[in-house]
Amino acid sequence: VEFTGQTVPGTTKSWVLAADSIAANNEFESPQPQVELQEGAIAQFQSGWQDQLPAFSMQVLTWEVKP
Repeated sequence: VEFTGQTVPGTTKSWVLAADSIAANNEFESPQPQVELQEGAIAQFQSGWQDQLPAFSMQVLTWEVKP
């Protein structure tokens, strides 16, 4: 992730949707959810930050930048 400015410490949040298969879903036919949402915070987040995600997942990030 690349951006200009410095982040406000403690403001970076992460949400990851993860599954074991590209065909996974959370439809009513499955007794247990196949796609999980994992929420967390990222300390030391700054421009140039890198992450490696598992297969069949996606990540959303939010953060604040100092004025």
